[in-house]
Amino acid sequence: KAAHKNGDNGLAPDCRTYTSVINAWANSMEKQAGERANRLLEEQWGLYETTGNERRKPDYITYTSVMKAWINSGHANSSDRVNDLLTDMLSRWEGGDVRLRPSRQTYDIL
Repeated sequence: KAAHKNGDNGLAPDCRTYTSVINAWANSMEKQAGERANRLLEEQWGLYETTGNERRKPDYITYTSVMKAWINSGHANSSDRVNDLLTDMLSRWEGGDVRLRPSRQTYDIL
C-alpha cells in the first residue's frame, strides 16, 4: 500500500492481494477478524471506485472470505453481518455484477 500511495501503481493491491489478507484474518480465529476483514472489503471497494480498475474489484471469493472471518470470529453479531454481506452480494449480482454470483462455497459456510 505504501508504494502505491507514493505513486507506484504497479504495486497497488488487487483483488487477489485483498482476498489473501482477508482470508488470513478469516483463518486467524481472532475476535476482531470479522471487523478487520470487513474494513479491508470496504477499502477494496473504495480503491476500485477511485480507479475503476477491474483487477481491484471484490469478487465472490472476497465476500466469502469476509463471511468466513465473521463466522470464525465468534462475534455476537456475526450472523447479522454475514447476512448483510450476502444481501449486498446478491444485490450487486442481480444488478449485473457477474463476479459476485454466490458460489457453493459461499452457501456452504452459512
